[in-house]
Amino acid sequence: MDSNKNNSQTMNSLRLEIDTIDKDIVSLLINRLSTAKCIGDYKKENGLCVKDEKREAEILQDRVKDIDDPHVKLQIEKIFRSIIEASCEIQKS
Repeated sequence: MDSNKNNSQTMNSLRLEIDTIDKDIVSLLINRLSTAKCIGDYKKENGLCVKDEKREAEILQDRVKDIDDPHVKLQIEKIFRSIIEASCEIQKS
């Protein structure tokens, strides 16, 4: 019975850690999207395209270059593809 209690406490502790990390991620994403909106405004004022495939490829390459685990690398790349897409949508608005 004590083992189940310890496992439950460990799980709760880990979940609390994830919750804290998620709050940090949300805060950082809000900052990133706010900056993306400013970039979008600049692009509109200067007649530039929102989509910049060269820049997007550079971002993806840079964000995963130091990750050794191929599974983690793939997931981080997927996450950044979503972030880039969200940033483009914000820039269009």
